Amino acid sequence: MVNHGRKRVTFEGHRRARRLGFLPLMALVLALTLVVGESTVVEAKAWGRLKNADKIVEKLLDRAGNILKEESDLRFSDLQGAEWALGAISRLRGLGIITGYDGNVFKPNNPVTQAEALTMMVKAFGLEDEAEEIAKRFGGFYAKLDENDGDDDDEGARFLTSNGTKLPYVPAPTRWALGYVLLAVDQGWVDISEIQPQKPASREWIAKVMVRALGYTEEAESKTDASLPFSDAAAISRDAWGYVAQAIEIGLFEGYPDNTFRPQKPVTRAEMAAILDRFVNEELPDETPYHVEGRVSAVSGSSITVKLASGREVTYRISPDALIVFGKASGTVSDIHVGDKVQVLSNGQGVALLIVVKSKEDSDEGEIKQYRGKIVEISTDSEGDTKITVSVEGQGSKMFKLSDDCEITGVVRDLGPDALSVGDQVIVEAEGDVAVRVTVISSGSVSGEVYGVIEGIALSDGGVSLSVQERSGKTYSIRLRADVRITYGTLVLAPEDLAPGDWIVARLQNNLAYQIAVTSRAGGEGQYILGVVREVSLTGTGTTLKVEDRDGHTYSVRLASNVRVINGDSVLTPSQIGFGDTVRLRIEAGTCVEVHITARYEGPKTVITGVIVTVSTGTQGVSITVKQDDGQEVTLRVAENARITYGQESLDADELRPGDKVEVRVQNQEATEVRVRQRGVEPPFGDLGGSIVSISHSTSGTVIVVDDNGVRYTVPLSAQVKITYGTQELRPTDLRIGDAVRIKLQNQVAVELRITKRG
Repeated sequence: MVNHGRKRVTFEGHRRARRLGFLPLMALVLALTLVVGESTVVEAKAWGRLKNADKIVEKLLDRAGNILKEESDLRFSDLQGAEWALGAISRLRGLGIITGYDGNVFKPNNPVTQAEALTMMVKAFGLEDEAEEIAKRFGGFYAKLDENDGDDDDEGARFLTSNGTKLPYVPAPTRWALGYVLLAVDQGWVDISEIQPQKPASREWIAKVMVRALGYTEEAESKTDASLPFSDAAAISRDAWGYVAQAIEIGLFEGYPDNTFRPQKPVTRAEMAAILDRFVNEELPDETPYHVEGRVSAVSGSSITVKLASGREVTYRISPDALIVFGKASGTVSDIHVGDKVQVLSNGQGVALLIVVKSKEDSDEGEIKQYRGKIVEISTDSEGDTKITVSVEGQGSKMFKLSDDCEITGVVRDLGPDALSVGDQVIVEAEGDVAVRVTVISSGSVSGEVYGVIEGIALSDGGVSLSVQERSGKTYSIRLRADVRITYGTLVLAPEDLAPGDWIVARLQNNLAYQIAVTSRAGGEGQYILGVVREVSLTGTGTTLKVEDRDGHTYSVRLASNVRVINGDSVLTPSQIGFGDTVRLRIEAGTCVEVHITARYEGPKTVITGVIVTVSTGTQGVSITVKQDDGQEVTLRVAENARITYGQESLDADELRPGDKVEVRVQNQEATEVRVRQRGVEPPFGDLGGSIVSISHSTSGTVIVVDDNGVRYTVPLSAQVKITYGTQELRPTDLRIGDAVRIKLQNQVAVELRITKRG
């Protein structure tokens, strides 16, 4: 039997090894054995010997160097519809792992054949020389089959025999991949009975091949009875079941948002590139002559400087043909900012050909990704590790292993792994598929009454959640319904009036509190909150502070109309409370009556004043260019949590406009606070404005329906229509329902369309 069960380095092991400076790619020298004859095992006949494992990455980079020295543009011309894989496809092209077709096309949405998939894999593992050697050794045998009109004409054949050695059936049209197919079989990645080179590779077939190549066969074969959460799990072949389970566990595949896996669905060429790019990205060191990863320390229109993990800085000239990728779209140099994490592929001579800007959502070494959803299964594997399967909002099911030191909390209270239960609504913070923190935001299902003391309050996009401990010591995580009624005697309270220490009776249905009666308030005369100001909101009804205490708990506190604000011997106004200030708040009846600023935030920051001359929206958010009072211009990215005000009114970043006179607080080259002193006059544009409510594409063109305050207009788009969003130029197929637009018409046809806010 071919031995697939050699233990190799896992993805997690790859990370650890790379941190230690090892190059583990293919540090999994496989046993080169063959199945021969009908049932007789003879001495193995190796088709080709692996080179030293520690030379494989070097060889991979040598090949890349030969390609990159000759290339100036890594783009294919036909990646429309596959922009999500733009970075992966371009990087693998530069590394010589994938090639296109004549005419500079890649055909990303075509199904990848088994022969193409194995060829990509062999190149990714740096074994193309061995594949070519095997092709030379056995090419004559296959050529004779063609000459003799032999077994090669038998479309039903699965293997051929040469001197007692079983060889896979490789038809003439895929003979270009002969060495790659033979090597994959020899390595044990694919069984002879499973190889049909011309057939599209299905998701379960790729799962099988990749799991074997990565050395997880033993683990996969132990999962033949594993529970899979997909609604179409019955469609997975029995012999592929464990491999699919293992592929899900190590992150090669995920389910679809409708909770299906679609095992027989062909993998596209773009999807195969994305799978291999993740593998290669795990293997390549952060610092090589052609490929580096680090943080941007300086950037201009023609150059970029990257600080590597070693502390060394590398400066590249950006090629005029350089491809700059942000997540699922291309961008421009102006979208790159100091502090961004990037991967740069260069020609080895100081010229950057590909710059991939890593988004916050990218799963990456040392970076934590957050998932929100419901626990649908809890299990323990043979090694005693606890695993939870979570139905992630908008992403389908995902399995996480709890790390040995995984922190499990119920909103603000520490819990243990045994406290988790199926049905819990959770936020999972994970590095790859390893959970490092699980926060239970609501228990599986609690109805009836809970009487206890509020231990903590958490605020999130999902609303307000309370951690309540009963006298018995049992703790509940309770989410408040949007229309919850809260009373204290004859008083009606708001959720922000609640405070830790309050005793309450909460009436719940499906773990949502619809009624809360406060029986006693915390602290008698009042309570104190100590922490750091994370947000100051000034509205027409007053001021609200968000304060984070030293344990990481966040409180939203409304200031009383007569609040006293003290800083040393000075009495201040609420508007003088700043982001980052350390404060002590005195709370009475759920309202802050005194703010004592114990330390002012003195981090690196600058205040500039001037007039906004341009506002642009890109993949990294909103940027503004301010002409300062001294005449100099500076361009700043507006921070995601920036505080933007015009008098007592709070604004969104995309509501800033040219001509606004502003005072801007700058920190780390970002605008963290923008105070509009005087609104500029927004120049009129177009003949029509509103929100897109319908889009239809046909052979005759695109037609949209725009709603303008209840009046709907049907607008056909010119074939040459210009569509922009900030500095980006888009196509009609990029339009979305809900986009806010301004439209310029000519003969009742849209000739220019500006998107002011994405739907």
